[in-house]
Amino acid sequence: MPFTIPNESAAPADGAQATIYETDIRALVAGIGGDGVITGCVVTAQGTPNNTVAVATGVVKVGATYAVVVAANVSMPVADATNPRWVLVSASDAGALTATGGTAAAAPLLPAIPASSVALAAVWWPANDTTVGGTQITPKDVLVAAHTPPEARPKRTSATYYDVPGVGLRNWEVAQFDQNRIHYFPMRVRGRPLTIAEIRFRNTTTGTNVRVAIYRANADNQPLALVGGVTGVSVATTGVKTAALSATLTPGNYLLAVWPQGNVNLGCRLADVGGLRADLNEFDMIRSWKVFRDGTSFASWADPGVFWDDADNTNTGFQMPLFVDVQ
Repeated sequence: MPFTIPNESAAPADGAQATIYETDIRALVAGIGGDGVITGCVVTAQGTPNNTVAVATGVVKVGATYAVVVAANVSMPVADATNPRWVLVSASDAGALTATGGTAAAAPLLPAIPASSVALAAVWWPANDTTVGGTQITPKDVLVAAHTPPEARPKRTSATYYDVPGVGLRNWEVAQFDQNRIHYFPMRVRGRPLTIAEIRFRNTTTGTNVRVAIYRANADNQPLALVGGVTGVSVATTGVKTAALSATLTPGNYLLAVWPQGNVNLGCRLADVGGLRADLNEFDMIRSWKVFRDGTSFASWADPGVFWDDADNTNTGFQMPLFVDVQ
């Protein structure tokens, strides 16, 4: 059950559960703005009640960030010896769970939602209590839609934005990869997390090695942090090459980075072992422009990576299919 303020006569544990607090209003206003729970994150009492609550796996949206919340138990603060208090369970934009204890009082107030977080539930915590029953938990999770984000807009520093259309999927498409250049492919993951098991190359000319990586990117599609990388994939012979790169991409901006040693013609896609799922469509992945920048040397992947900017004045682009399996 999502966000709830029960009628006083229906309040399961205490009449205070029927009170409208400032925190309730702030949670609803945040929901109107698009911040809240996308799916899951239900807070329940333990099968054998104790001083923790169980939070289910889910996805929350805070600002422009979608965060995966991993199922976990959250401990309550020590109950006051004299008065009751409220405890607010929340999830942050990093997926971290927090139990915020309010001030104990005869008529306690619901504590504020922590910064960069969304409310999940309010727990009524009487004086001297040590176990949380189901009637003490009031849902405060405002459900919001996984809005379709704007199309990715690659941008060089102090340069004009270039519109990139979202397109459907099709078969392998091969293009030339220049040696000693880092080739970036902006990707946008929408709505639900994507799990990648491997990256596959199909090369039609031979080279030496290719390094591949995935970076989380900012709104301008500049690399921020390394999600995972493979130090070398041999392309000494033609045909399909596979690089194991296990990663779960939560909704947001990413860059697939390809760095060849020697000029090669490659087609690439990201896929699950055993092939692509039939229900994959253009809403799971955007295929978009390639941008590149010169690499100083064929070295290990850096974190946060090499930014591309106005120095790349020979920057060109073309469309490249990127296939991602949704688990």
